Amino acid sequence: GEFPLLPEGLLQLDGSNNNLSGTLPTTSTSLEILNVANNMFRGSLPTEVGRLQSLKTLNLANNYLWKQIPTEIGIILPGLQQLNLSQNLFHGSLSWQVPISQKSFSSDPDIFKSESDSQLKVLDLSSNFLTGDLKAILPTLDRLVWLNVSNNLFS
Repeated sequence: GEFPLLPEGLLQLDGSNNNLSGTLPTTSTSLEILNVANNMFRGSLPTEVGRLQSLKTLNLANNYLWKQIPTEIGIILPGLQQLNLSQNLFHGSLSWQVPISQKSFSSDPDIFKSESDSQLKVLDLSSNFLTGDLKAILPTLDRLVWLNVSNNLFS
């Protein structure tokens, strides 16, 4: 079944290990933890997840989500600390955009040092069909302490 509208002040939602389907619950903008792993959600990761600006943990493991992981997920969810998209059907090249904090400038306008504002510490993308080169995204995730990309098609 589908989720009903959530109370606006809801901070944590654990709907894991059910038979839930339809659209992901994105109506409670104060939500900090959303765990709907092991359900029947299908399709692509909806852009509505960007409404959850307070989200720190997102667990969508073991569903039937597919297409590419949106490149802007790091920007639309800047406070995200834990992301689990394992055991889905995501495919394609992995690219990641993160919020950038401009830390220092040089007098030369072409020389500019920036530092990632990504809060992501835990990332599990295992058991999908992701391809590409991990070297392109890892430098942007400078706070990462745990990474699982096993059982994909990375080169």
